[in-house]
Amino acid sequence: MEEKKVSVIIPFYNGVGWLCEAVQSALDQTYKNLEIIVVNDGSKEDVSNFLEKYGYKIKYFYQENAGSAAARNLAIRNATGDYYALLDSDDIWYPEKTAKQIAFMEKSGALWSHTGFNYWWPETGRKTTPNVSTNYGDVFTRLLVAFKVATPTVIISAKCFKDNPDIVFPVHMRKAQDFGLFIQFAKKYPMGVVEEPLANIRMRGTNTNSRAMVRIQVNTRTLNSIRQDKTGLYAGVP
Repeated sequence: MEEKKVSVIIPFYNGVGWLCEAVQSALDQTYKNLEIIVVNDGSKEDVSNFLEKYGYKIKYFYQENAGSAAARNLAIRNATGDYYALLDSDDIWYPEKTAKQIAFMEKSGALWSHTGFNYWWPETGRKTTPNVSTNYGDVFTRLLVAFKVATPTVIISAKCFKDNPDIVFPVHMRKAQDFGLFIQFAKKYPMGVVEEPLANIRMRGTNTNSRAMVRIQVNTRTLNSIRQDKTGLYAGVP
């Protein structure tokens, strides 16, 4: 049976060397029916060497800087896959990641899923592996409290977007746009999980603290929204 096509969605703004590593990790997948879509979100870096090496292997788009949400939305509009796999331009997948996750989704019927992952400090080789084993099924309320899901581990069926054309990455959120999308799908679909760590999430500089602060800020805004309006998306939230 022919493999379902997977569209790999990669927004890019800076760190072209890391982008090469991310794209190479997608090309190195044992699962081969992939289209890799890179959207350059107005980066000022010279990407000529990247395009010389990878341009014929990927779909490449350029847009004036509008944020990663807009970049991902542009990629999805141009994707032709049965599944959309999210990958950040500074992270990498393990070679079996797509094959194992798609096999799980095809067998279980999950319309969106994630995998385990490692926080990774490449300068020292240090890795830590969060426990993601409880993040599956109805994850809507968990998303509002504590949710260990790394965006580059998520694969979503194209059917979810086609059945819900109003759900996109929220361009008004310059940070944590993944949360803005996930919370909408979590209201509609149970989430699957492959617990095995199959991606490395690059930790660099102060992004450990900044990730935590962004999550705190987003949760605070969300909880305030719930207090003010318990209709629509937040209907029934305690």
